[in-house]
Amino acid sequence: MKLLSILLFIGIANGSASLSFQEERASAIAFLSANAFLIEAKANRYAQPTEEVLAVVFPELIRYDIVKDLIETKVLEQAYINNGSNKVDFSIGRFQMKISFIEKLEEAICASSSLQQKYEELVSFSSEENRRKERMERLKQFEFQLDYAFSFFEIMQAKNLRFRSKEDQLTWFASAYNYGFWKTPKSISAWSKVKAFPYGKYSEEPQEAYADFALWYFLNKDNK
Repeated sequence: MKLLSILLFIGIANGSASLSFQEERASAIAFLSANAFLIEAKANRYAQPTEEVLAVVFPELIRYDIVKDLIETKVLEQAYINNGSNKVDFSIGRFQMKISFIEKLEEAICASSSLQQKYEELVSFSSEENRRKERMERLKQFEFQLDYAFSFFEIMQAKNLRFRSKEDQLTWFASAYNYGFWKTPKSISAWSKVKAFPYGKYSEEPQEAYADFALWYFLNKDNK
């Protein structure tokens, strides 16, 4: 089996660098703590490492806390159901998952017989015409967003990439989650250093790299 070596240079020494959004980070940790029972149940069901999976999606909890008062998706939801993600694509839920991202996840799950069996609930629909509506309803539920997060982590593991350390692996996984796991390894590695979180690469506001927050969570998991 071909193994690809990914060398990443992580910009947070020992997780002690000064990151912004301290209040939002605390809120995100509190949310995860309040939902610890459900999260652990999912981790046990899928036999995946809880803290590593949470590290990948942790920055999105920060983004959600920033934009939650501005979110109104009802019109967008119906537009997607009617027209599909090629016409309407947007982020939704605590983990700010894009619909196109979920469609890519479903494709990756269906490409593997073992993953399809394990995550059957995520790729099964009552009918083709109800597929978009049911996908949207799942995305609006935190329990399903956890399912998607765990499936993403397992899809990334199945790529059999080789990393120098656990921190490098999480940096790359988090960047792939944020940038697009179907993109090339080179482009994902490059994105890991881009300071475009949480407002996007065109914003003039001070920002950090998405993976910096993921790594901060993982390296400080014993202090939370």
